[in-house]
Amino acid sequence: MKTNSTLRSRVIRLIQQKQPFLGDCISGLRMYRHTKICHSRDQNIFAKAFFVNGLPHVISGPFSGMCYENRTYFGPVTPRWIGSYEKELHPIVDQIKNLSPDCIVDIGAAEGYYSIGLARMFPKVNVFSYETNPLSLWQQSRLRRLNKASNLTIRRYCSQKQLCKHGNTRCFILSDIEGCEADLFSAEVVSHLSTSFVLIELHSYGSLDVNSVETLLRKRFEFSHHISYITPTQRTLKDVNISYPTTFDAEMVVFAMQEFRSQPQRWMYCTPIE
Repeated sequence: MKTNSTLRSRVIRLIQQKQPFLGDCISGLRMYRHTKICHSRDQNIFAKAFFVNGLPHVISGPFSGMCYENRTYFGPVTPRWIGSYEKELHPIVDQIKNLSPDCIVDIGAAEGYYSIGLARMFPKVNVFSYETNPLSLWQQSRLRRLNKASNLTIRRYCSQKQLCKHGNTRCFILSDIEGCEADLFSAEVVSHLSTSFVLIELHSYGSLDVNSVETLLRKRFEFSHHISYITPTQRTLKDVNISYPTTFDAEMVVFAMQEFRSQPQRWMYCTPIE
């Protein structure tokens, strides 16, 4: 069994190297299938209890009111519906409200929780979303139409050149790209981001562990930005202010808030030195 799994992983890596689009499709379908198996039952129970009279939507938090669908995404969707998803980042989203950014860039946007949520929050600001997975692109396009987010532009790849172009304005940049941040945010790119607010989720990358990636990026940002770090906290009912139906109790709500991460999260937040 282990031999088959190793062989399968090697074949998928080879496909991703030779045929990136096909590799992204295969990877996305595997993640989609895993999420469906693990979370669809609880998701449907939640939807039946909370959204009996209409379409699913975000109940609380900075993106309250954003329309969603009862569809399988990558990872459980119930924390997004509740509005507790990555709650540690809510203060940053609130801060961005007061910054009047010239543009917003979401790299690794998945189905668009942040890109569409921020497009709704800033209807007059151009929001650019980048996501390599074809299934996620399709899902994000559906959510964009559902929320009438006409100021959102969805693209597949974010090149260093494109990121430099965005960074030449007062921009808010959100990155969650599974380790590729070590390559994308090169020293040359960072030199173009001196007026941008940059929030990066840190990951291991190749032979570099998370701490090594953090050290690498810190050395690139520290001359132009103040740097702070954010780590996740355990979810409790105090994290949200929602009412729930009689078919649910507090323990069930807390369970629905769990994000079931395979690895601990850590974010690096870089704000311009002014």
